[in-house]
Amino acid sequence: MSEQIGQVEAYQQPIAQQPAWCPEWWKHPEVVQRLYVAWKAYQQAVERMHEDKGAKSAWWVQHWDHHARVLFDKQQGPFRACNKAGHLADNDNKPLPIVVEVPADDVTLF
Repeated sequence: MSEQIGQVEAYQQPIAQQPAWCPEWWKHPEVVQRLYVAWKAYQQAVERMHEDKGAKSAWWVQHWDHHARVLFDKQQGPFRACNKAGHLADNDNKPLPIVVEVPADDVTLF
């Protein structure tokens, strides 16, 4: 995988600038999920190639291009706070305090 990502994504990086990537990418749950779903979609595209010649092209456009923009974004991507101090160094590796609540029955959402 490193050869694929290193070769394919290298074109987006300015020369002499390190890409937004962590050698221990598996310690970033969002990255694991994005790579997993992209891989599963790629496998499906390969399986569909005999009936849909554009399946792999669609995978690039509909899956990888989007995930790559997020993964390699230095300001907003999942590696934004990964540095010499550690993974997610800006929040001590704690999950974000997001509380999901269901709105009351009388709330109109649409």
